[in-house]
Amino acid sequence: MAEIVQSRAESMLQEIENLRQIKLFSEEKIRRIIQTRKRMDAKINRNYSKDIEDYKDYIAHEHMVLEKVRRCRDKKKISEKKSSIDYSIIRRIRRLYETALQRFPNDYSMHEGFFNFCKENSFHTTASQAIENMQKMFSHKPEVWKLAASWYCHMNDINKALHTLHKGLTLNPESLVLYSTAIELEISQVTNLECTPEEKLSKENQCCEKIKTYVNLIFKNVKNLDYFISILSILESHNFTNSAQQVILEYLLKNYAKEDIVWHTMAQREKKGTHFVTDPNERPKSSSFTKSCIMYSSDKYLQGLKMVAPEKKKKLWSYYLETLITIKEENHTAATLSRVEFLKDALQQAHNDQCLEERHYTVWADIVDDEEARTILQEATDIYSESVQLWKMRLRYDILTDKVKRIESTFKLGEMALKEKAGCLWLMVLRFHQLISDNEKIKAIFEDGIRKAPAVSDILKPKYLEWLAFHEGIDEARSMYRSLATEKPYCKALHTAMSKLEFSEMNVNHEKWQEVHELAIQQFGSEDIDVWVHYIKFFLFLKPDEYGEKVVKVHDRAKECLPPLLWQQFSEIYTIMLAEK
Repeated sequence: MAEIVQSRAESMLQEIENLRQIKLFSEEKIRRIIQTRKRMDAKINRNYSKDIEDYKDYIAHEHMVLEKVRRCRDKKKISEKKSSIDYSIIRRIRRLYETALQRFPNDYSMHEGFFNFCKENSFHTTASQAIENMQKMFSHKPEVWKLAASWYCHMNDINKALHTLHKGLTLNPESLVLYSTAIELEISQVTNLECTPEEKLSKENQCCEKIKTYVNLIFKNVKNLDYFISILSILESHNFTNSAQQVILEYLLKNYAKEDIVWHTMAQREKKGTHFVTDPNERPKSSSFTKSCIMYSSDKYLQGLKMVAPEKKKKLWSYYLETLITIKEENHTAATLSRVEFLKDALQQAHNDQCLEERHYTVWADIVDDEEARTILQEATDIYSESVQLWKMRLRYDILTDKVKRIESTFKLGEMALKEKAGCLWLMVLRFHQLISDNEKIKAIFEDGIRKAPAVSDILKPKYLEWLAFHEGIDEARSMYRSLATEKPYCKALHTAMSKLEFSEMNVNHEKWQEVHELAIQQFGSEDIDVWVHYIKFFLFLKPDEYGEKVVKVHDRAKECLPPLLWQQFSEIYTIMLAEK
């Protein structure tokens, strides 16, 4: 083994000498490259068990060296010894691949890597040989046949590429990727053909017949509805394949008429106008054509709704409504008003079928008048009783009526339905009463809300303090703060709100403000670094003359209270704050 390693070391002397001569790398870099190569040579030539990963690591290292050589050469604008250095490294990589494949002939990734290496470096003969070996050894892998077809296309041998795909399909008749690749290749042959119109038409007809053959093989060997539809997507932009598309559509209607996606696919094709003309250049650019497409698309959806399995009906309604919503928003010349009415009718039908999704109720409410919207949302919240969005919309429409009893009724129903998610409804009702009601009424709503579950009360408590401070003064706010702050479960946002109120006072009461921080520390100091950071900032900002001693004390208390990971985070923030001070 030592002799082999020494021989390999000698073989790179010229390459290293060239690198030194042109000063592409520093001596230290060159030394590291030599050491790494010697170490890797020793690994792949050891007498005991050999590991393919050693070869992969060595190959990856040489690719990295080659990339660095090229990058440094471009950066330093050095062109000397270019071919000699690059070829030496490439030859080493090729030798490593060949040796590895002799020792590990069943490793697919090594074969694939060698093929790609040969392709990248224009070793065409070797690449062709490599891909032929892969087809023999890994004929059960569809990706090999696709790779081979791609190679022959690269070599401008389309016939051999198709022959390869056909052979691959014979051995792998269930391979989706090979069918798709073959069909796309057949189509590309025709679309890229330069010939007379008569010859082109003949070739297109021949291509379409071939595609029908592929389609029939697919039906025989594949049971995958999504894949059938994906083949339609490949074909639909090529009008000469219309008869092949018709074969697929007929098969879908015969075998999958109860599937929502089939009718959605057919309706979308109608929307694009594929039903009417074979040549897109002949399509009339008129609103009547657009309107016809919409009508035929709608008919397909409605036809499908009568055919699909009951459990698929809601999904097909969703497809249909989303299509109508898109049509309404598109800037066509057809009358927008008629589209809105069309959408309204469809929404009503879906609602009658109990197939309307939550989102579609919000769309429906937005395109009708306020009173009708209110009725729709009332029915919607009966169906989706836990929908925050629907309750918000329903309450908003009630607020537009200015009918207090109606608003309060909706609010109570929504609050019972949403429970801990009802915070947004409380805020809406408060905003409404702040416009029309006296302070006692507003205060009563706040007092009720702050006794609710934490998810609601934690939102309202800070708002209540702010309202009290504005309407009844800071003393009332402080009194309420002291009362609420000591009630469990504690509310961190309450301390934050009170701290802001103290800071906003004309004559800041430092003692009262500090009391807020102290209480926050007592309640959240063992689990939250923010309360400690705010306390530090309090001293740094308001008591610069005393901050040194006070800040150190807070710092030491934090160290005692916070768990290790939180303490580490706090310590980093603390260092930054002092540096900025």
